[in-house]
Amino acid sequence: MNVLLVCEFGNLNGAERSLLSTIDQLSGVVKYSAVVPKSGELTEEFRRRNISVYTLDWKSGDSNRSIDDLRNDFSEILHDYKRRTESDFLVHANSLSSSRMTGPVCRQEQIPSLGHIRDIIKLSRQTITDLNCHIFFACVSSATKTYHVNQGVDEKKAVVLYNGVDLSVFYPSKNKKTNAPLKIGTAGQISLRKGMDVFMRAAELLERRGIRLQYEIAGCRQSNKQETVDLENKLKQFAAAFPDKRFSLKGQLPNLSDWLRSLDIYVHTARQEPLGRVLLEAAATGLPVVATDVGGTKEIFCNFDSNDSAALLIPPDDAQAAAAAIETLSCKADLRKRLGTQARETAVTRFSVQQASENLLNLYKSVIQH
Repeated sequence: MNVLLVCEFGNLNGAERSLLSTIDQLSGVVKYSAVVPKSGELTEEFRRRNISVYTLDWKSGDSNRSIDDLRNDFSEILHDYKRRTESDFLVHANSLSSSRMTGPVCRQEQIPSLGHIRDIIKLSRQTITDLNCHIFFACVSSATKTYHVNQGVDEKKAVVLYNGVDLSVFYPSKNKKTNAPLKIGTAGQISLRKGMDVFMRAAELLERRGIRLQYEIAGCRQSNKQETVDLENKLKQFAAAFPDKRFSLKGQLPNLSDWLRSLDIYVHTARQEPLGRVLLEAAATGLPVVATDVGGTKEIFCNFDSNDSAALLIPPDDAQAAAAAIETLSCKADLRKRLGTQARETAVTRFSVQQASENLLNLYKSVIQH
């Protein structure tokens, strides 16, 4: 089976890492080629895997290129790929924007295509029309699917396709020693959407109560928006003033799995999260988790039959609730152990990369056969 991937970004964030993990699983069954920006970590990862690459940049300098220009370039790429490919193929657009861009072109060229929707954001009527040109959409959670179907995306085309986590990379420490003081971590892009400011305020509240913990943030700023630059500066100032250097910014870590295993509690205070990859990784690592009840997060941790949860879920934008949940876990070692064990079991039974890859392959077959 031949698949032409279309990727908007050249960096390696959660969506791109999820994609790479499934590509590795399907390497013996699917022959991938990719449309990617000229440079970036993702582009290099494709080349390292000997995946044929077409380059398509979405920006011209600091400005976004028009969607018509992108479609013209993509159409040329599609024609060239079609000439080079001896058998049937499909197009897999790996983001909402790339799904919108490719949809009308694939429909016009009568090429079977799949759009991947990884965001929960408001869509224009034209964007919905463009998305509906695809045969199917892979939505990363039921929450994502419901949100977009309510906006007008064709429900018959929407399929829930959970991300997977590599359980051989993300696993619990066998002989882990508890940190003193406990180490609390969060990870992701430094941004208001990820709620890094809420994490900071929760740490401040706990410190004022005399609850002595250490805090780490893994990740970096990728946006140049003033609000994001201001947030990063506030975090740096807060870290510099925090007692005993117990609040630190680790930057982009080359090995997130080792860092997760070093934590005692993982905290995720995002204001929105379609299905957080780092939450799957924290669960697979067997960490007790505090997370905001937004987007698809509940789908990761909740057993809807028993109404039991493998994490402490809190409202978004609520530093008091985050601090209270962290305090509860910091005082109860037995609860930390129970939630960590349940979270690992959830990752193993529902979110392995093998299962995610099998589901994606079945969706590819449905696209081709449609």
